[in-house]
Amino acid sequence: MLRSRNITQILLESIQPISGLAPLSASLLSVNGQPLCSVFSKEYDNNVSNKEQDELSSFDPMDNLNIYSLIAVNKFRECTVDDGNKDGWMIVQLDNGYYLALKKLKLLASASASVTAAASQSASASAAAESVGKEDDDSPLILMLVCDDGFPKKISKLKLDRVSEVLEKGLKGYKANSDN
Repeated sequence: MLRSRNITQILLESIQPISGLAPLSASLLSVNGQPLCSVFSKEYDNNVSNKEQDELSSFDPMDNLNIYSLIAVNKFRECTVDDGNKDGWMIVQLDNGYYLALKKLKLLASASASVTAAASQSASASAAAESVGKEDDDSPLILMLVCDDGFPKKISKLKLDRVSEVLEKGLKGYKANSDN
């Protein structure tokens, strides 16, 4: 299981520049839209403040992140497999010159999580063993990159794929607290 500092390091990798361009931020979101871990590139503060100076308004990037997180979760709830979202990722264009690159993590059930779930439902141990290694269709986590419109969408997809692969392995068996 990954620790928060490990998750932060993994997210920092996703905002490393490629040819001078980088996503503005990366976040791991709960299924409720709560940012669990977020990192910001140096360009984020500069980019946000430059765009908003024209409008004579400034707000905390964290406020924007909370809004973007809610947009991300709502888009995934609205989306179905028929919408072309078979591999759990999407791009959401925002009105302010940014876009969100999103990917729902495909977490694998771990042996201990499956056995615990099977025991609580009075299922047999063999049923628990069968569920080990199956993907969680209703993943409790979403990976989100906030990008400027000038950042290539293909690169954001590649970054999402790379980071999600590492997170999926490290968070194998993670279950969200259902009390929230």
